[in-house]
Amino acid sequence: ISRSVLKDSVSKMAAFGQSMGGMFASDEIVKGAISGYVFEQFEIACYTSLVAAAKKAGDTASVPTLESILAQEHAMADWLIRHIPDTTEQFLLRSDEPGIEAKK
Repeated sequence: ISRSVLKDSVSKMAAFGQSMGGMFASDEIVKGAISGYVFEQFEIACYTSLVAAAKKAGDTASVPTLESILAQEHAMADWLIRHIPDTTEQFLLRSDEPGIEAKK
């Protein structure tokens, strides 16, 4: 468990560092949306692995919770990928307008 907590913490710190670094780029909104999607895919892979491990270990009590979280991760990834095109288009439209900051 402690190793998983460590990996989770490192992953969250890396994601936070990436988002902080993106704050200084002019297209941080688009990069943030893409990073969010990538992180959701990472979480999908993690929960898929946890479901398999719980089933293999006979931990039937954990499987429904893990599968529920996995479904939420899939839903968030689906939402993000559907909204990335519009986010990108809106960013490009606003970045072309004088006096409008595209990142807001």
